[in-house]
Amino acid sequence: MQPGEGIVTVFVTWTARTIAFATAYVKEAAVLVIVSPNRRQVLMEWLDRYLFPMDQVELTDVSEHTAIFSLIGEESQALLENLGVEIAADAGYASHQLLSVGDISVRVAVRSGLALP
Repeated sequence: MQPGEGIVTVFVTWTARTIAFATAYVKEAAVLVIVSPNRRQVLMEWLDRYLFPMDQVELTDVSEHTAIFSLIGEESQALLENLGVEIAADAGYASHQLLSVGDISVRVAVRSGLALP
C-alpha cells in the first residue's frame, strides 16, 4: 500500500481466533492502526512478541494525544467543504490525507464500513 491509502483488517492468532478488528492508514513513514480502546493494550503486547530488533519497527500508543470522530450522513461532505477540506469524489475506502483546519493538523479519512456518506 502507498501513503494515503488505508484498509480494514483483522488481527488473528495462529489458530485464527480474532484478537482485534482494525483500520490501518498508511502514512509516509508509519502505519496508524485504529482498534477498539479495549483491545489496544492486548494488541500492543501481541505485536511486541513477534517483532525482532532487526525489523526496525517501533510500536507507539498514540491514543492519549489523539482524538477520533466520524462525520456520517448526507451533509458530511458539505461540512468538510465549508472547512476547506477537499476530498475527491472517487477516493477509495479508507484513503486519507493530512490537512490543516485553522491551526490544527487533522488526518481526514473517507468512507465508512456503514456504507453511508
